[in-house]
Amino acid sequence: MAEVLITLAIIGVVAAMTIPTLITNYKAKVLETKLQRMYSLMSNAISLSTIDNGETTSWNYKQGDLSTTYSEVLAWYEKYLSPYLKVLEVKQQEGSEDLLIYLLDGSILEIENIIYDMDFYTNEAALKNSKSGANHFFFRFQPTLNESQTDAPEFANVTSPNFNSYGFCWDGTYEGAKHSSCSNGCY
Repeated sequence: MAEVLITLAIIGVVAAMTIPTLITNYKAKVLETKLQRMYSLMSNAISLSTIDNGETTSWNYKQGDLSTTYSEVLAWYEKYLSPYLKVLEVKQQEGSEDLLIYLLDGSILEIENIIYDMDFYTNEAALKNSKSGANHFFFRFQPTLNESQTDAPEFANVTSPNFNSYGFCWDGTYEGAKHSSCSNGCY
């Protein structure tokens, strides 16, 4: 009987040491999969939309215009992305002109009213209590990089036009990903 109890105690200690690591690894993999899936969905939707609507540089929207209304963002989404995405729901972000797109896996993509900034939230709870780099990630829809942008230091880590993880005002370092390198507060 003592041997059985000792064996159970050893199994309990090993389980206590390994289960938290397994759970952490599982959560990281789920997050990574959601990010990859969302990036793939958006890249495919944009690629398919260019077939019907022409190159993204010709898409009609007021990029960077802070006066863009929810109705205008919704019209842009419905024309250029909606036909190519399967989603649960689309609605207005409370208290803003931003558009929330609820994806099939429970994650949420927010298209800000300036259209080129897009936020990805892992779930509804992340939308209410976001933590950058943990459950909230920044993306940018930049259809073109003109010469003045490619030479500007804040665009040094924007690797290509179209839909990418947020590289504007990033200095390429880990710390720079957490803190702005621009005076306007972008990161």
